[in-house]
Amino acid sequence: MKNNTVVLGFSGGIDSLVSGILLKEQGYKVIGISLEMQNNNNKDLIYNLSKKLNIEHYFIDLKTEFKQNIINNFVDNYLSAKTPNPCTICNDIIKWKHLISFADKINAKYVATGHYINIKKQNNKYYIYKGIDKKKDQSYFLWRLNQEYLKRTISPLGTHNKSEVKKIADKHGFNNLKKQKESMSICFLNNNNYRDFIKKHLNNKHKSLEKGNVLDTNGNIIGQHSGIANYTIGQKSGLKLTVNKKLAVSKINIDNNSLIVDETLNLYKDIFFIENFNFVDFNDIKSNNITVLIRGLGINPQKNVKLNMINANLIQVKLQDKAWAVAPGQPAVFYINNKLIGGGYIK
Repeated sequence: MKNNTVVLGFSGGIDSLVSGILLKEQGYKVIGISLEMQNNNNKDLIYNLSKKLNIEHYFIDLKTEFKQNIINNFVDNYLSAKTPNPCTICNDIIKWKHLISFADKINAKYVATGHYINIKKQNNKYYIYKGIDKKKDQSYFLWRLNQEYLKRTISPLGTHNKSEVKKIADKHGFNNLKKQKESMSICFLNNNNYRDFIKKHLNNKHKSLEKGNVLDTNGNIIGQHSGIANYTIGQKSGLKLTVNKKLAVSKINIDNNSLIVDETLNLYKDIFFIENFNFVDFNDIKSNNITVLIRGLGINPQKNVKLNMINANLIQVKLQDKAWAVAPGQPAVFYINNKLIGGGYIK
């Protein structure tokens, strides 16, 4: 394989552009790949940037695959009363899969992205570490990546913070990119509400969009909901209740199309289970210094957690610091200090 050739995921944003600059400065031959997962209005911009950067560039049309494997899965999860995070799946079975596949076709050894992470080898295993810019760290979304992917991945931005990245772009004549707005939401939602997206996707026709009853913990009907696909665990808004209490969704019942609500204080949990997990080394779960992120952003338990392997498909998570509104389908991602050791989906 060509050890000096790297296939770079190139979106036309400042992070992937500066990754290309840094890789070239390190002596790599950079080939840019834009993975088209939606209709792309930035083709001219991407083409001009790659030309100015003086790198080869290619587009790969993945719109059909993205819709089938990511968007449909996202909708199906909400219809199954789960709270999905499509980015964790997309990074694995779309982005890295196709970057690696293209690299193999041209006999290139490495791939790279503009993620703010570091990758280090330890005891013959490759681990993701949080980037030095804690506000931009994206390790939470990458816990599914396997060893083959990690050992071939270069992450140029892991040792930089965002302000440095902007300065590098400016220095190389790409100052206009500093003004780009960054979206923190799921890409295909385009900053819109996921509920509206689901309704449009289903043409407003599905039993999970039908109105139903809201029940208290004793089974009493205390209101109506607008369709269970519109709600997640911990949600307070959109509930038409006949009682004057601060209540939140604590359970979603598909079988009878109902929501159960409870007082917000009762939605704290200190035990839950994960399935469909991936860990770099299962010896890591024996550590007493494990922390967890249940949300990439937002409130997370701060103290250590204990992991107990129940069987090959199930791990129990015990929290010292209770977590609020733990929802089935959410990823729980585990760290020892800044080292990502693995993750799984909450059952």
